[in-house]
Amino acid sequence: MIKTLRNLCRLTICCFLFVFLQFTAAQETADKPVQIVLSVINSSGENVNDTVKAQIEKSVQYCRTFGATRWNIKTEYPKQSIDTATIDWDKQNCDKFFLVSLDNNAGKIDGIDIQEVDVQIRRCGVKGRYGISSPEKLPDVLFQAVMKHYTPILRVIGGVVAGSSDVNSILMPYARTFDREGSIASVEPIPYTVLVIESADALTNTLKFKVVSGIPNALSARRKGRTEIIAAGISLAEREEMTPTVIRIQLPLSIKPVPVYDIYEVFLDEKESGKKAVKLGRSSTDGAFELSAEPERLLRVIQIRSGNSSFAQFPAVRSRQGEITVPIADAPVRAEAESFLKGLQDEFIDTLAKKIILEKRLTKVDGKERSKVQNDMMNLKRKERFLLELEQGRLHFRSDIPAVQRRIDRMFRETEKSFRSTE
Repeated sequence: MIKTLRNLCRLTICCFLFVFLQFTAAQETADKPVQIVLSVINSSGENVNDTVKAQIEKSVQYCRTFGATRWNIKTEYPKQSIDTATIDWDKQNCDKFFLVSLDNNAGKIDGIDIQEVDVQIRRCGVKGRYGISSPEKLPDVLFQAVMKHYTPILRVIGGVVAGSSDVNSILMPYARTFDREGSIASVEPIPYTVLVIESADALTNTLKFKVVSGIPNALSARRKGRTEIIAAGISLAEREEMTPTVIRIQLPLSIKPVPVYDIYEVFLDEKESGKKAVKLGRSSTDGAFELSAEPERLLRVIQIRSGNSSFAQFPAVRSRQGEITVPIADAPVRAEAESFLKGLQDEFIDTLAKKIILEKRLTKVDGKERSKVQNDMMNLKRKERFLLELEQGRLHFRSDIPAVQRRIDRMFRETEKSFRSTE
C-alpha cells in the first residue's frame, strides 16, 4: 500500500512538473512582446505630412488593441525605404518591421505597398499592394494589410510549441544558434521539414504537433553551439499566393546525362496502415519539375522515384517554397541494375508458369506426347541458372557512390531471397 502511494505521488509530481514546465515556457514567450516597427515612406519622395501620420497612428492604435500585450508596435518615417538585399540583421533593434510605401497620386494617397521583414528568422515576406478609395480608409486598409502579412514566430520547447491556438496549422521550423555572448550567430531553416499542428492545450498555452520531414531526427539532430528551435507560421498573404514550386533534383557532377525521375504525391492517412501515392509526372532532362499550386493544398508530400526505388520524400508548402533542391546520390548504373533485375524476375516468373502448365499436361498425356512434354520440362531454365546469372549481375553492376552501391546490393539481396524461397 505504501509502495503504491509512493508511485502515485511520483506520478503526480511528474505530471505537475510537465505541466509546470510547459506553462513556464509558454509564459516566458508571452512575457516578451513582439517588437514591431512600421517603416513608412512616401513613394513621391516627399515627407509624410502630419495629416497622413495621424491616420497611420490611428492604424497603429488598431494594431495595439488587437495585439494587446503581445505586440509592442511603433512607427518610423525614414527618408528612403530599406533595401532588403542589404539588411544588416545584427543591427536591427526589433523583431520584425513592415516596409510601407504610400502611393501618392497628385497629392492623394490612393494605395499602399507593404512587405513584412522578420528579423527573428531573417526572412523577407511576400509583397502586397492595396488600394485606398478615400483618405479616411487609410487606417483600416493599413491595419488589415499588417494583419494579412503578419507571420507569427513561436518557440518549440520539449516537444510542444509555445503559443496560442489561433496560429496556422502548418509551421516552418528554424534552428537559431547563439554565440557565447548570447547574440544570434545564425538562423537556418530546417530543410525538408514542416510541423503540422494537431491539438491545442488552453491550460498550458501550448500546441502539439506532428513532424513531417524528409530527414531523420529533424528537430533533435545534434547542432553546434547553443541552439533553439523556433517555428514560423504562414501569413494570410502567403496562403493566398498561388506560386508554383520548382523541384530541382541535384546529382553529383560526374553523372551525365541526368536520369529522368517519376514525381509522386504521397497521401498519409492515419486511419490506414499504408501510404497512397499518385504520379504527378516526370522530371525534365535537367532534373527539374514544376509542382503546380493547388488552392486546396497548402501542404503536399512529394516523393521522387525511379522504377521501384524511392530516392526522396519531403513536404512542399505552396508559395512559401518557390524552389526546393533535392540532392540525390544516383547513377545510371543503378537504373541499369534495376532494368537487369526486372528482366530476370520476369523471366523467372514466366519459367515458373511454364513449369506449372507442363506438369499439368504431363498428367493427361502418354506415349510420344508425354516424352515431348518431359523434354520441354528438361529444357526449362533451372533455379540454379537464375541464381548464377544473378550473381554475375551482382559483380557487374558496381558504383563508386556508396549510397548507390548499397541500394544496388539491397535490390540483389531481395531478388535472391525471392528466387530461393520459390519451390
